[in-house]
Amino acid sequence: MTKTITFDGKTLQYTLVFKNIKRINLRVKNDGKIFVSAPLFIGEKRVEKFVLDNFNRVYSLFIKKSEKDKFYLFGKPYKIDKVLSEKNSVLIGEDSIVFSLKNLGDFPVVLKKFLKRESKDYLLNLVDKIFPLFSRYKITHPKISFKYMTTRWGSCNKVKGKINLSTALLCVPVYCAEYVVVHELSHLIEMNHSKKFYSIIESVMPDYKMRRALLKKTDYMY
Repeated sequence: MTKTITFDGKTLQYTLVFKNIKRINLRVKNDGKIFVSAPLFIGEKRVEKFVLDNFNRVYSLFIKKSEKDKFYLFGKPYKIDKVLSEKNSVLIGEDSIVFSLKNLGDFPVVLKKFLKRESKDYLLNLVDKIFPLFSRYKITHPKISFKYMTTRWGSCNKVKGKINLSTALLCVPVYCAEYVVVHELSHLIEMNHSKKFYSIIESVMPDYKMRRALLKKTDYMY
């Protein structure tokens, strides 16, 4: 079950599970999510007291693990500020992005919604801009879908004539996002990563190696 606790103006959200164990255990995962395991024979109030007794330590660890130093938009680094508010919203400043959150635990959801909302038209326009470069290959304009992904920038289903682009492409420089679009469109012609595949990419983007290297150089994904 999901529980919320507030102390000294700060709020934490954690998942509580009762197990056949002897003592209460609290763990903050690398993504900032908090899990509490408790013995079957104790009540929720005792668990809540345990979390309160360790609140400041847990909160510090939560902030450390759930927050990177930088967040990128179009390759530009921004400082992230998280503030508690009555409404979830995102405000982009000159050097920082303010995430107003009803609960600090809402950050991942607010981030994903922000990327999806802001990236859709941007990426569709990129595809429309780049697609004519493939005219010699006589491929059909693909269906485009969007998904927040942390392990890849895009994927392609040649059979369905569809490419999927990560909404996190909003974070990378435009010339890197263009390379990803070219990469996925090339898969509509050649599915594997053979020499032929990369010759297709090079035929429409001669400097693709430079763009690919820059994409790998910086950890743009949040």
